[in-house]
Amino acid sequence: MKIPSDLMEVIKNIIGDDYLLNYNEDTNQFFIIKRPKSITEALYGLGAEMWKKAGGTIET
Repeated sequence: MKIPSDLMEVIKNIIGDDYLLNYNEDTNQFFIIKRPKSITEALYGLGAEMWKKAGGTIET
């Protein structure tokens, strides 16, 4: 499925800068999520459990 670029612009204008829009071409799904105040803080700790299982250590 191909979304026309003019339609994408309309959608982006409607949701504004407070939300992130992503389209996954493999699953043909749209994702609209509230933009976090800090991307770094939102991603902090991502994969920590996987890292521990692999024998790594996590410093805070």
